[in-house]
Amino acid sequence: MDKQQENISENKQHQNEDIEQDIKKITPLNINKPKDSKDGVQSAINLSKLESLKFVCSSIRDYIGSYISIADTKAGVLIGIYTGIISLIVTKGPRFFEIYYKKWSIIEFITFGSLIFFISGVIASLLVVWPKTSTSKKQGLVSWVHISNYNSVDKYLMDLLSTAEDQIHIQIAELNYDLSVICKKKYKLLSLAFRAGVVGSILLVIIIVCR
Repeated sequence: MDKQQENISENKQHQNEDIEQDIKKITPLNINKPKDSKDGVQSAINLSKLESLKFVCSSIRDYIGSYISIADTKAGVLIGIYTGIISLIVTKGPRFFEIYYKKWSIIEFITFGSLIFFISGVIASLLVVWPKTSTSKKQGLVSWVHISNYNSVDKYLMDLLSTAEDQIHIQIAELNYDLSVICKKKYKLLSLAFRAGVVGSILLVIIIVCR
């Protein structure tokens, strides 16, 4: 009787071991899986990271690019508005250069100050949209500045096709950083242009009220 119980117990132990082995085979993230399975999972993780990097880099580039376009559009609108106001001040306002400045009244001084602020706003807006050129001779695969440094399209295509995909995405990430720096500078200048216009407009309101 004792022998039978021992046999039953041994059989159950063997069955449990077989079940554990089967579970290990079908569990993808089990730490005891064979090396080939580990390599396969690691490859899948690397591929997932590469796809994520590709999506993120592309999304960030579009995001920054849209903000740069918005900044350029706003700057263009401000240039048009401020130029029109400057033209009105020059044609309809006091004749600054026909009167000695020591003989200016408070109206002339305020009008001249308003004119200076609007001119400053135009200059700041022009700097937003002013094309930036680079003297860099570095060659690259994603930035138009670096691509243009290739002597021929064949050389560019050769480097493009021979470069690993992750390296291309690294260059795209670097380009995104450069674009973000450009975008930040544009919005600083755009903010300055807005502030100059606000101050100029306040001075114009004061002139209208005083008259």
